[in-house]
Amino acid sequence: MEVTSNQNRHNIIEEQKKNSKEFACLFLDDIGEKIEKKDVYLFLESVVIGFSIKKEYPHSGLLFQPLKNQSGDVDSMALIKIYYLEKEISEFNEVPLHISISLVSRYLLNDRIKYNYNDSTSPSYEALQIWEKKLKPVDLIEEDYCFDIINKNFYNKKTREEIDAKTILKNIFVGHLKTVKRLGGAFFRFKYKLNVFGEKSLIICMLIRWINSVIFSRRIPKDDKSYDHIAYELFLKPIPHKLLVLVQPNELKILGTTFYVAKRSILISSFMFFSTYVITYFYFPETNKLIDIFVGDNLFVATSFIIVWFFIYDSCLPHLLLGLSNTLTRIANYTRNKKISV
Repeated sequence: MEVTSNQNRHNIIEEQKKNSKEFACLFLDDIGEKIEKKDVYLFLESVVIGFSIKKEYPHSGLLFQPLKNQSGDVDSMALIKIYYLEKEISEFNEVPLHISISLVSRYLLNDRIKYNYNDSTSPSYEALQIWEKKLKPVDLIEEDYCFDIINKNFYNKKTREEIDAKTILKNIFVGHLKTVKRLGGAFFRFKYKLNVFGEKSLIICMLIRWINSVIFSRRIPKDDKSYDHIAYELFLKPIPHKLLVLVQPNELKILGTTFYVAKRSILISSFMFFSTYVITYFYFPETNKLIDIFVGDNLFVATSFIIVWFFIYDSCLPHLLLGLSNTLTRIANYTRNKKISV
């Protein structure tokens, strides 16, 4: 049984190796030689088809200086990974490509966990400390392409334009180098930071929705005819303020005027008001004198102040938060279309 199991495992690995090699041949010439030199590694996992390739950085035209080992050989290199997952193959025999490039250490790639500073093939501790503070190329991820596994063609997901495999490989490396070019490098690093901010801003948008819902009892009714499920759920476009409605409103009468607020808002805002008053009373006595001057024993002024407080808290803040969310959504959509060109 054990012999059979080992044979099956061997057959699976060989089949995986064959598939990954055929895939790599679409991108590279002389694949056998590159594998032998360990410049190319084939992925042998049972669900992943692809490869990784090491590339050296140019010696000129960059603000980036690769790290060298104690023997004077270059240790820094770029590692490009291109693969697809078998489970993502669609009914149309297309599968999205996962492409990434990152700065790596030649020394650490050889199954080493950390540097051995007594080894001449390792960078020295002093050189590593100086190099760590210097400018480095930005790691990139590219997921704009798909692969037709039947016809062995590659397409841009958005434009559906066919693209050569070697061009995909070249473009990701060129985009990586653009971030440390002498001319325009700062611009591409700014675009990258903008991309990262755009992605992080969507997390803030989700937090704002949660705050509006839980604290202010404001939600966007999904059964509304003007509710665009795909666009709003994926933050593809801003949400109109008219869609932000109060959930389970309660009447609150002050000086003959009826206000509609949620019980939760009354409790939270009252707690905040009381807390602010206590903190001001004990820690900012100068402020108490100003309150006495402007308010004193005037019930009308005091009541007006409370009304303004509730109005700002219950009416203005939810819409200000929605406005912030919409602004971040616009930034995120802008960065989606203004990625570093690779």
